[in-house]
Amino acid sequence: MGHTLRFAKTILIIVFGVVFLGTVGGAIYLNKVGFPGQYGNWLQSKLSEKGLHLSFNTLHYDLRRGLIATDVEFYLQEGDGQPMLEAREVIIDLDKTKALRGKLRLRKLEILDGTAQIPVDDNGRLVTANDINGALVLTDNNRAQIDEATGMIEGIHVSFSSDLKLQDRTKKNPKTSDQNQIYKILSVVLDELALWTMEPDTPPELSFSTRGDLNTPERMSTRFSLEAQNIARKNYQLNRLAIAGDFKGQLITLDQVLLEDASGAAAGKADWSILRREGRFDLTSTLQLQAFLKSSYDIVILQDLSFEEAPLIDVVGTYAAPVGQPFSVKARGNARINRFQFLDSPYEGLSSEFSWQDGDLY
Repeated sequence: MGHTLRFAKTILIIVFGVVFLGTVGGAIYLNKVGFPGQYGNWLQSKLSEKGLHLSFNTLHYDLRRGLIATDVEFYLQEGDGQPMLEAREVIIDLDKTKALRGKLRLRKLEILDGTAQIPVDDNGRLVTANDINGALVLTDNNRAQIDEATGMIEGIHVSFSSDLKLQDRTKKNPKTSDQNQIYKILSVVLDELALWTMEPDTPPELSFSTRGDLNTPERMSTRFSLEAQNIARKNYQLNRLAIAGDFKGQLITLDQVLLEDASGAAAGKADWSILRREGRFDLTSTLQLQAFLKSSYDIVILQDLSFEEAPLIDVVGTYAAPVGQPFSVKARGNARINRFQFLDSPYEGLSSEFSWQDGDLY
């Protein structure tokens, strides 16, 4: 019995040794010569079946990092002439046991040093994203997951996470306009931040997190946040700007709007219905709102009033932009003002409720 056990152990050691040496030897060989074209073509075909259309220059195996494709181009649809993303390297994590049997189970794609041309509106406007790094995980239940992919877009550091069910290839693609939640938000943010100056060493941080089903994009939800330090719009300097909210269906909700300057801060919330073109807001401010609106947006309010210090204002209201009609704002609230002048007459203070109707103060 003991002799049999020792013999079995010896056989197992030899088998494991042969398998190990064969694996290492094969990996070294593949790392040196690269995968043959037939395997690369097979891999492209299998990835295409999963909706990932790509081409690459070389494909080889690295002992430490795994299967690596170089000079990779990703395409939105098979046969597209323009890639949606290019990457210096893509690390492909496959189930190696199944790959040896000719079956593909893709675990993860890790993109290194990518560049993308991103459409941000329906008029063909493109912005360039550089230094893209991140990992895409494809699950067995046909979901694509991205955890904090990062990149730079026009001086803004952008991070992106997602958990999306991929499109059913047996159904027609949904309308492109329904898929562009992130692009719509990005377009608005880029347009606004283009009017601001900022420190190059501290770029604004913009992040997105998207969940949903690509077969029903109108039900997808996107969380977003923007954080910026030491920025100025025209001549008005802000120490901090922070915005956070979500975009779901046709409704944008801002859970946080925060502006801070040397005099104080303004904090509030808002929402906007894209379909109805109207929204609501509330705001509490110790900011020099007069100076901010005049310097930043050329909007003059309360021109007969001048403040020695920033007033405390609490306000709630609605705003609307009906098609073919002027922008409308209606609000009510209360204000507390210390030491101010009205029509050249000085006053020690004032507390009052007020209403605002499209430029008229009551």
